Amino acid sequence: MRDHFETSEHQEYLCRLDGRVGPATLMTQVCHRLNGDVDVEALRRAVGRLAEAHPLLRRAFAEHDGYVVLRDGRDRADLEVVEVPDDRAALDWCQAALRRPVDLWAGPCWTVSLARTGTGSSYLLLCAHMALLDHHSLDLLVDDLAVLYGAELGAGTGQPPAAEPIDDVLDRLFELGEEQAEEDLDWWLDTFGRLGPVETGADLTDPFDAAPDGPPPAPGGHLAQAHVPSGGIVPAVRRLRVSPFAAYTAALLGALGGPAATRSFRVAFVVDMRSFLDCERVVGQLSQAAVLRVDVPPGIGFADLSRRVAHQAAESLGHQAVPFERVVVELKRRGVPVHLLAPVSVNYSLLRAIDWLGATAEAIELDSTSALDDTAGLGGYFDQLDGQEQLRIKLYAAASSYSAGRTDELLAETRRCLEIGLASPDQPLAAGTPTA
Repeated sequence: MRDHFETSEHQEYLCRLDGRVGPATLMTQVCHRLNGDVDVEALRRAVGRLAEAHPLLRRAFAEHDGYVVLRDGRDRADLEVVEVPDDRAALDWCQAALRRPVDLWAGPCWTVSLARTGTGSSYLLLCAHMALLDHHSLDLLVDDLAVLYGAELGAGTGQPPAAEPIDDVLDRLFELGEEQAEEDLDWWLDTFGRLGPVETGADLTDPFDAAPDGPPPAPGGHLAQAHVPSGGIVPAVRRLRVSPFAAYTAALLGALGGPAATRSFRVAFVVDMRSFLDCERVVGQLSQAAVLRVDVPPGIGFADLSRRVAHQAAESLGHQAVPFERVVVELKRRGVPVHLLAPVSVNYSLLRAIDWLGATAEAIELDSTSALDDTAGLGGYFDQLDGQEQLRIKLYAAASSYSAGRTDELLAETRRCLEIGLASPDQPLAAGTPTA
């Protein structure tokens, strides 16, 4: 019987980084508002069955021969139930719960809570440290919990769909890395070794410096968001034959300034390795960082910039066998500066609905910007709200990098670049405002 389980380099990096950043910076979460009666004891039993179905949920991190590994943890996650007067109080409680750290070395590394209001609704909150679970895993766990809860009430099959063990998947990932890592590492080193100065818009702390004795950045951030009708935007993005990620990134880079000379940006984004390993139903941490270089010359049109982003992203995705943390270590060893690698991070996400027996379930987004720090810099999301004909454009920024007013200005300019760019994709992007 195995006494420990290997982790990926990305997991080890996240463990080393823990403690240097705000308590919620490395936590991922999903929250749903349940409108209807919730049987607390049935839900508590379902949570116990969920941990039995996924052994990873019963593990914690440990040191073994100088490496970070996973072992069986001392404690198990239990359902936490709180009573609050109304929805506003429930949201406030969930927001506060985001900032509670978990003990990576004792466990559990995830939590599940239910905030019950006096008005007939409840808020189900699942949180986990990113070193253990990625966001896709939380979506799977919520789906499984809904099935198990229904079974406790005597409905459904009683068992969620089978999931492939994370240990088997990591073994395949390690084999992939052994076969292609050296070739991909050479590509990354050559790519970044040839790069010149890169625009940031702020003096950022090295986001890949995980030294445990380094000074922790001051937490705090700003969030700006706007809702726009999706009816015209989504078809227009499809007509350009680019992803929403590419369109949003092009709009954000356009907002950062229409240059008089070519400006260059390094954009970080998250890669879900499930697509590489052909395994959708896996609970664990299977995300890693990717970085692309985008040059924005004077007079470039929105369509050309979007396609340039898409091309560079595809090229980066073709070299993911080596974890990017290893690239950073090697770059530092060679004296190549890396503190500008991730000034902008962009994601496209979808707020999902779930089927919950006896209640209607609504996905709720919580604001974690209070835990942002210098490692975040500037980031953005392009959300499609589940079941609604609208998109939400969001921009978040570390307080030490951008003011609240500047964040709002950048959001307005990003939205303008997106709407005008899609309406006239071949016209030069209009000059934006300065990045300072």
